[in-house]
Amino acid sequence: MCGRVAGESAVLPETRFMTGSRLETICRLTSYLFRMPGSFQGGETMRLRRALIVTLLAFGLAGELAAAMPAAGRSGSAGSAVSAGPDPNVRVEMLTAAARPVPVIFRIPGDSVLIRFGDYRQWVRLTGVPSPDTSFLSPDHDLILGSGIDSVLVPRSLGCATVWFVRDADTLSEVFFFETKGAHNLRTYQSLLHRYSRFGCTAPGAPIAFDDWSTHDRDVESVRARFSIDSIAGSGGDLSRMRNLLHWVHSRIRWDGSKEGPAAATVGECVEACVQRGLTMNCGGMAEAYVAFCRAAGLTARRIVCLPFDRQDPDCHSVTIVYSDSLRRWIYMDPTFEAHWTDARGNALDLERARTLLAEGDTVLVNPDANLNGERRDPVEHLSYMSKNLFRFKMWPGFRRTLILNPCDYEAVAPDSADRSTATQIVTDNAALFWAPPSGHARR
Repeated sequence: MCGRVAGESAVLPETRFMTGSRLETICRLTSYLFRMPGSFQGGETMRLRRALIVTLLAFGLAGELAAAMPAAGRSGSAGSAVSAGPDPNVRVEMLTAAARPVPVIFRIPGDSVLIRFGDYRQWVRLTGVPSPDTSFLSPDHDLILGSGIDSVLVPRSLGCATVWFVRDADTLSEVFFFETKGAHNLRTYQSLLHRYSRFGCTAPGAPIAFDDWSTHDRDVESVRARFSIDSIAGSGGDLSRMRNLLHWVHSRIRWDGSKEGPAAATVGECVEACVQRGLTMNCGGMAEAYVAFCRAAGLTARRIVCLPFDRQDPDCHSVTIVYSDSLRRWIYMDPTFEAHWTDARGNALDLERARTLLAEGDTVLVNPDANLNGERRDPVEHLSYMSKNLFRFKMWPGFRRTLILNPCDYEAVAPDSADRSTATQIVTDNAALFWAPPSGHARR
């Protein structure tokens, strides 16, 4: 089944892999056997485990051999589309294909293996650990492994492979992904968004009165009194003014996740302290500042908190939506990263549409000058981070009032007594209610 090596001259072996339901079954069984209780460094339990693993893999390999396994949904660039057929179940399978590593048996006589990847060539010492390690490799090269008794080519077309390093009494494993960690995480979060893509399972109920101006007049006036808003925003269309204001706020306030912002009575005073004294804000403070600047320029803006699936995950992210009268919908603007998104045709995106495109594996493009404190954002890493936090949303329609948008069926799998409608909090799965346009505007 495998090529032999003589010194440093490797004979490349035939590729070994499985496909379909047999692959899934074998992977599950071998994964279970690998986690069986017992000594990892030898003993009868380990020998039995190794024998069972080898038998199972040999059974699968003998049953289904093919020349190649198609890459499943690797992103070649920011927001690149994941190929999918008309059946939504097929799309989910493709999005999650990387979670099913192709098993490869590799025999080693000792505790070292020769790894060749592009220009990289190095003997690496293996260490015994009770769970598989994970390595992320560039999709530009194939992986070649060599030892004194075996060699194997792991082609990048597999997308993902688990290499079982088998020696006399031990079995070690390493999972190799032929992609960056950001691309892998992006696909994982896309799959979750796709699985929970339904909204509007309940009736919207009565429209919610949003207090977009009255409680913030003091903040708006404080911004107007201190900064030349018309000069900053410019005289272009609403999208141009949004982006000019975004650049100004982002470039003059440094982000610090541990700081809410300087203590001040108004947003204008807070921003002034940041500009003059070099003080910092977290994403929530920067979003509030940008909202005040947009309102001072005559634009309707709201702060949105983007939340992950896991309620125990402390990491969320505050952004801003600004209403475009020309497009008749909300536009996503992120003052922390100076980020805004477009679809494949260059149309500015709102958060609702961006979530749908990411869930379907379609194109979402990040502006090339997106950055954090002057350091350029990698588009794939940025979309990966944001996809994690585009699962649920929260905003404040008015003073001490909270509106939360969850996808359908979320409460059934992740119930939480704190996530219930009360006198001061509305929890809904109706997107039309949450993303409703400002008063006096029609939803597009």
